[in-house]
Amino acid sequence: MFDRHEAKAGLALVMLIASMSAQGASCGPTPSAGPPPIDYRKATPESLRTVEKFHFTPNVETLRKGESSTSIGRDLEFVLTYFPNHPRALNAMMRLAKREKSARPGGAAEGVDCWFERAIDFQPDDGTVRLLHALWLVQRNDKSAAMQELEVARASAPPANANYFYNLGLAYLEAGDADRALEAAHRAYALGYPLPGLRDGLKKIGKWKPAPDEAGASPKTSTERVEGSPVSPETAPPPPK
Repeated sequence: MFDRHEAKAGLALVMLIASMSAQGASCGPTPSAGPPPIDYRKATPESLRTVEKFHFTPNVETLRKGESSTSIGRDLEFVLTYFPNHPRALNAMMRLAKREKSARPGGAAEGVDCWFERAIDFQPDDGTVRLLHALWLVQRNDKSAAMQELEVARASAPPANANYFYNLGLAYLEAGDADRALEAAHRAYALGYPLPGLRDGLKKIGKWKPAPDEAGASPKTSTERVEGSPVSPETAPPPPK
């Protein structure tokens, strides 16, 4: 039996999810920033610098403050208009939405769902976007849709990106698929991922077990994060003090 405090907390959660769904339900026309949008994976350093220098500074990415205006959301939308599949900007928009408990953070003209919809329409084969979208859907408590996105992300996984497999495992774990989470964890740790959070999460629910060949594993590959891969909560920049 729930006491009345638990009942109120549960009602608040339901109301929050309903509110987020309503806010992200309708997408307007794609904003125009002049030139056609650019695939982040193929963007030149020069084109990225032109936009990121003024709109995706450390202050914006760490959600401290807006750079070109007082609105973090507005800066992130500017970046996503030019680079719809910019993974770090999408991740920052997700974190901003979570912090503000709104699918359309303050200052943003569009909801997070719209920016994911545009990114997927723009580059449907971008596995990193699909993985981030799955994490967002889990956050929205839409685990069925998240599982569909995770299957696309899993099929698109780069073969030697430890950070990608780690985030894939976290998403599967949060979506409730411990077997897929364990499989991704084995790949991430075999590639040298250093943080124990995914393993600890699996241990907590009694689902962790070492990979069959762990004892005789070959030397691990680099743990350097590949540019464009999502940032897990453990590797995200710390909040401002």
